[in-house]
Amino acid sequence: MAPLHWLLMAAAVILPLAAYAGMLGLRLRRQQRQRREAEAARSRARAERHAQARLGIRLLAGAMIAEEITLTEGCQRISYLLGQLEPGWHPEEEVRVFSRVAEATAHLPILDAWHALDRRQQHARNLERAAIEAGFRELALAAASGILAREADRGPD
Repeated sequence: MAPLHWLLMAAAVILPLAAYAGMLGLRLRRQQRQRREAEAARSRARAERHAQARLGIRLLAGAMIAEEITLTEGCQRISYLLGQLEPGWHPEEEVRVFSRVAEATAHLPILDAWHALDRRQQHARNLERAAIEAGFRELALAAASGILAREADRGPD
């Protein structure tokens, strides 16, 4: 009878521990699945942001080349969108011009601040912007053309 007694005592200890271990194992698997799903969702969202940024950059580069927007506006917007992409998306030396123009024109007022200026001040700022654009025009348009050529080779996202 003594061995049966020990067997029952062992079972009374082991079975609850085994049940608890099984419950912890299930909880762990569920957490791992949730982490994988969350990472997949983040990855999809990152890919979507990347695709949207690439599309925006292509549209802006084309608009700059077609002179539908100013060089300053195009460079500022492209510079921002480049920050949304993974490093190495385009050769750094090629796209650096966009951030250089954006930095050189960052002090220029926009939107309401622009409308608050009188005509003389607006004219002075336009002359300043035009001088900055003239200094970067060739490099910026070459970079925009390079983006369009590379993107045409890459194809859609």
